[in-house]
Amino acid sequence: MTADLDLDHAVSVDELEHRLAALLASVDAADVEDLDDADEFPTELTEALNRLGVQRCYVPTRFGGLLDDYPDAGRIVRSLARTDVTLAVAHGKTFLGAVSAWVAGNDEQRQQLADLVCEGKQVSWGLTERSRGSDLLSGDVHADAIDVHGHATDARVGFGQDADGFLLHGEKWLINNATRGHAVCVLARTRDGGSARGYSLFLVEKSELGAATFGTLPKELTHGIRGADISGITFDRAYVPASALVGREGHGLEIVLKALQLTRTMCCYLSLGASDHALAITGRFVRDRVLYGRTLGDLPAARTVLVESFGAHLLAEALTTVAARSMHVLPGEQSCLAAASKYLVPSTIESTMIDLRRLMGARSLLSGIGTEGTLYKVERDHRIVSLFDGNTVVNLNTLISQFSVLLWKKHARTAEDQHNLRVSASIGAPLPALDLDRLSLIPRRGLGLLSVLAESVRELDKALDSRDSGHAFVLDCAQELVHTVETLSEETRLLGRDPVEVPTAAFVAAEQLAACIAGSAAIQIYLNNRADMPSDALWSDALWLQLALHTALARIGIRRPLPLDSVDAGYRVLLDQLGRHSHPTLFDVPGSGNVDDGRVIA
Repeated sequence: MTADLDLDHAVSVDELEHRLAALLASVDAADVEDLDDADEFPTELTEALNRLGVQRCYVPTRFGGLLDDYPDAGRIVRSLARTDVTLAVAHGKTFLGAVSAWVAGNDEQRQQLADLVCEGKQVSWGLTERSRGSDLLSGDVHADAIDVHGHATDARVGFGQDADGFLLHGEKWLINNATRGHAVCVLARTRDGGSARGYSLFLVEKSELGAATFGTLPKELTHGIRGADISGITFDRAYVPASALVGREGHGLEIVLKALQLTRTMCCYLSLGASDHALAITGRFVRDRVLYGRTLGDLPAARTVLVESFGAHLLAEALTTVAARSMHVLPGEQSCLAAASKYLVPSTIESTMIDLRRLMGARSLLSGIGTEGTLYKVERDHRIVSLFDGNTVVNLNTLISQFSVLLWKKHARTAEDQHNLRVSASIGAPLPALDLDRLSLIPRRGLGLLSVLAESVRELDKALDSRDSGHAFVLDCAQELVHTVETLSEETRLLGRDPVEVPTAAFVAAEQLAACIAGSAAIQIYLNNRADMPSDALWSDALWLQLALHTALARIGIRRPLPLDSVDAGYRVLLDQLGRHSHPTLFDVPGSGNVDDGRVIA
């Protein structure tokens, strides 16, 4: 690894990506796996990233960072995860820890936090507690308001007038970078009763706390991301000033739920990076492994597994791309899009990694097979992604709670809504500035991807030739998506609406709905970009859409065998991308470097 890369921090995102690519290209996979074997934090690498200024991509431009295009930050995280998921989790956690302040903090807090992050200070997010799991409403860390004399007061009355600050007490556990982090954004109870308005957020700098009033918990030994600082922090009447309150008292849970819309989408880039890595390892193995005079890729069964995994990757990339761009143009729909993406992308990549591991067999466990590292480590590290920022059940439950607005009501879509949906799927279209004040807990006008699905399939029918077997396959899959949404609209009305005793059928419906949303995102990406993409096999024959929609239907529970010619073509495209040292992607222009979300980043 290049040890000393002290570069000018006043660079553009594009230049930073080029410099980051050079740094990551120098990382030795064997060194990464040695750190993993020793459960060691990637200190040298994270420090190199800080010298490069990567952390500035986690800070909005108005406060001195580089974050004015959400997919920019996503590409950075994807690049880190492509090298090592542990590295991405260790460094990228600062974005997760800081995002609540970007959503609801005042300008003074934001600038103070931005300065810390740009200096390379780590920030963690203290949400979860021991024995509480994902149930944030049962959190037991308290923040008791006190007046200037140190006497207890009511945070709801006269706050900012007679309240001097808060005393934090309790324990946060399984917190990434809780020990190494300079600051932690803590969700704490400020009112008894467990209501949604009973919690507030505090931005706590550990260096400002009394040494006897807080402590950190030992790092937990984890199955994956072994080097990450997964630990905890305890508070014992730790004083924090009133200025540490993020947003209004009692609004902590609402702020967290809005912040999660950003972080859940960002987690999808972790999955894409891990999938990049896994497909590179397995694709080159299948290409080079010779059995009985022919390569493993010459065997139809092996080729099909690899190509179907490639298709799953492309579906995940399409959904993530639309979700990330929608943060700018359709923020009111993000509560649904983020939940659907955070469920579908990690779970789909998990499933394909299992298939790839079985394809490689025992060699998935062995180091030294290639130069990219061990597939087993990539798969093992990636399993944590589905647990971050709301696990699978939490995200499916979010979709279930929105069935009525997503499936039961017909919403009038304005011309602006239609335009913004096209922008969310048009890679070359400029994005407006992020406006986090427009985030909503419910997509009040439904989800554009579902509203236009039937119309988009009709447009697809006009664009494709049904006499072509591949095109016919796309149209058949697309019609199945429309039929599935119609069926879900009818079936979900019959389900019970008890928010506690949610029936299994509701979760199955939510899984199918997420797959339909992903399929619709893929169709939108194809329709809005096909004229601008190169006339190679991936785009001109709608090949990638065949592969992606095949995965979408499989996630619904419908199996359609891919046309054999499409499997062969998909295999050639994947090997071509890997042979040019680019990661597998929808947005790859031969001869022009690697294109990700519309930017060349070779």
